[in-house]
Amino acid sequence: MLRWLLVVAVAAGFVCCVPAAARADAARSIAHYIMGVSYEFQDQTEAAAREYRQAASADPSSFAVRLRQGVVNVQLGEHAAAIKAFTAASRLEPRDLQARYFLAQVYTSIKDYDRAGAQFEKILSALTSADPRNVEYHIYLAQLYYAQGKPRKAEAQFEKLLAAQPKNTDALLQVGAFYLEGQRRAEGIELLKRCVGLDPAHAECLNTLGYAFAEDGANLDEAKDLVSRALAVDPGNAAYLDSLGLVYFRKGMMAKALGALQKAIAGEKDPTIYDHMGDVYEKLGQRDMALTAWRAALAMDDSLSGIRAKIARLEHLAVKKP
Repeated sequence: MLRWLLVVAVAAGFVCCVPAAARADAARSIAHYIMGVSYEFQDQTEAAAREYRQAASADPSSFAVRLRQGVVNVQLGEHAAAIKAFTAASRLEPRDLQARYFLAQVYTSIKDYDRAGAQFEKILSALTSADPRNVEYHIYLAQLYYAQGKPRKAEAQFEKLLAAQPKNTDALLQVGAFYLEGQRRAEGIELLKRCVGLDPAHAECLNTLGYAFAEDGANLDEAKDLVSRALAVDPGNAAYLDSLGLVYFRKGMMAKALGALQKAIAGEKDPTIYDHMGDVYEKLGQRDMALTAWRAALAMDDSLSGIRAKIARLEHLAVKKP
């Protein structure tokens, strides 16, 4: 009941403020808007979309109508219509960050990262001028720039993030993990160490650092300790079990590696886990099982050229076998 009172009160105030010549159109728009809200409450999204279209046609200058119109368009998977509605809303209220945020999310969902980034930049500029400590949008922008293949821009956002909150463990994890994938691996490891130092029970930091050591084949005892501590926090986590399997593999403990990876794959079917299982099976001399694991990984992600090469190598060996 309270929701209805609020909607009607807003509508009544809106009509009072509209010039007499435009009141009829405004009244029609509000009537359709209220019906649209009603249909949304009843989860009748298509009916709500029809009402919002009629409301926008009667009064194209209503910010509230355009915003709700965009939201239901997203729910219906009508991305082009959602972009049109959110763009109109943003033009009507240039300082409103909600419309820009929704617009950026739609662009991200259709992988138009350039336009999404432009919206996030405007949001970030507004937020940081109001509150320099805000860090959330630095992460969004950095991830978008990375997706766009703009690593330097991504790094710039991450550096701003760390400058704003040097002791934020989630920020240290985000930046550290990002640096691990590029040319700043040593820096990434140092950031993850700092994260673990600030929060010794931060499971993701523990696992990410342990996995990095295992990938490098370095500090394997420390890697095992880190991953084991992550598993103590979240015992059934498939990613952490996979990391433990990789640690055991690097240490030459194949039976333990296989056991950890089998637990991991029981919890989550993931190409990386299958890849590691294939490596273990090959070391155990079980080539058929290795091929089965690698083919399972490739079936999930056919872009994994490294796994394709492993399969080709084993198949070639099988052909040469007398």
